[in-house]
This record gives sequence, C-alpha cells and structure tokens, in this order.
Amino acid sequence: MSPLSYQWRFDGTNLVDAGNLSGALTSTLTISNVQLTDQGAYSVIVTNTYGSVGSSNAMLTVLPGTSQTNSFLSGMLFTNGIFRMQLNGLSAHGPVVVYGSTNLIEWESIFTNPPTEGIMEFLDVYATNWPVRFYRVLER
Repeated sequence: MSPLSYQWRFDGTNLVDAGNLSGALTSTLTISNVQLTDQGAYSVIVTNTYGSVGSSNAMLTVLPGTSQTNSFLSGMLFTNGIFRMQLNGLSAHGPVVVYGSTNLIEWESIFTNPPTEGIMEFLDVYATNWPVRFYRVLER
C-alpha cells in the first residue's frame, strides 16, 4: 500500500546520503567506490501507513582488487639473503596474508599477520631458497 518510505541501515545504524553513498531513503541503495570499511550487514526498513517491516541482513564482502597502486607498497629491499617490503595504508579490517609464488600461477600462503592498521613490514628470510619469487598481499 502506497506511499512507501525506506530507511537503509548498515550494521544496525541508519544510513544517510553522504560521500560515496546515495539512496539511503529510497528503494535502491548505491555505494560507489566501495572500500573495505563498507563491508558489513545491510538491511532496509520499509514503512507505510499500516506499519513497517524490516528485511533480513544482506552481507557485503569486499575483496581487495588486483589493480592497487604502488602507494600500498613502499620500499622493497633485498640484502643479506632477506627480502624486505613495507606495506602502507592497512585498515585493520582483517588479517594480512602474504602469498609467494615462483610461477605466478601457484600461490602459497607464506605469512599471516593479525589485522594491522597503518604500516607493516614483511621479511622473507627464505627468499634465497628460490631462483625467483613473486609476492601477493591481501588484507582479508
């Protein structure tokens, strides 16, 4: 029965249109330029003259893209058989997992760090065991 009104919620808190979010009070919620901090439970409350009903939660999971710029990584150094790299801009949203590969096809988790905010340094003391070594880092 019309008219209907909508209130979108994120992790139980009412949303308002701001920044990368629009449609907090419409039937469609739009999030542009999704970030790790947008990950969580979304729901909507729909109201008309007879009352309101809420939806069950829909979970948004954000997976970091592979097109990140080098601003995430600053400083790589290979000295005394140890490969060292510094990761910047970590959000502490989830564990930091470093993967290693010798062929860019088969990836093995070689290091997992608890959620970290800001900067983290990674050292691979086994780097000399491989003729070539590639790295991939994901913040889960």
